[in-house]
Amino acid sequence: HYALAVGNEMLGGSGFNALLMKELREKRGLTYGAYSGFTPMRAKGPFIISYSTRGDQAVESIQVAKQTLNNFINQPLDQQLLSETKEGMLNGYPLSLSSNESILGYLGMIGFYHLPINYLADYPKQIAAVTTQDIQQAMRKYIHPEQMLTVVVGQPFDRNALNTPIASATPASQPNASVTPSETLPKAEAPQPLTQLQKPASIEPNTDQSVTPIAENLMPLPTTQALPASITSQP
Repeated sequence: HYALAVGNEMLGGSGFNALLMKELREKRGLTYGAYSGFTPMRAKGPFIISYSTRGDQAVESIQVAKQTLNNFINQPLDQQLLSETKEGMLNGYPLSLSSNESILGYLGMIGFYHLPINYLADYPKQIAAVTTQDIQQAMRKYIHPEQMLTVVVGQPFDRNALNTPIASATPASQPNASVTPSETLPKAEAPQPLTQLQKPASIEPNTDQSVTPIAENLMPLPTTQALPASITSQP
């Protein structure tokens, strides 16, 4: 439980240090935000990766999201990222107990999931004790990328393109705009006086349908048998 909580925060938590946020937003500018999360239940619950992107970036974004998950499960984890993630979780923990409502919610969770009565008191030290080995062992046990489904809402695209190699992030693909040296900027023209009040230009509604948001949810099947991923599209 604690290893999955820390691991998910590293992979797709709410901060900008999360790997999905770095790979999809900071390095490639494919989305405003990408997140992952577990939905615990009495029975098996889903693990979901979700984000929105432009229709023409759907294939690349799905490839990057899946590659980031695979690398997180199978390649050595960054110790500094682990330390920063745990520090952030521990610093924010007291705020989650700042109201009677939040405390009551924790008590209900303890009763529903049959957690130990000292769960809240032990939480900080349990989080602090999590290691990279704990995280990857737990992730490999509960997350099986080959069994995950890909759900796409938007314009159809060629699913075979998902098998093409992913281009590495380069400076040219960064979302940062280039800055023109000041000496090459054109001189601003002096404003002309208005001889009469000008009527504002009318604003027409945007009818461009070339940009369609895409939402992707990756969920493991509740069975242990590996099934091929399917893609569902809606116009």
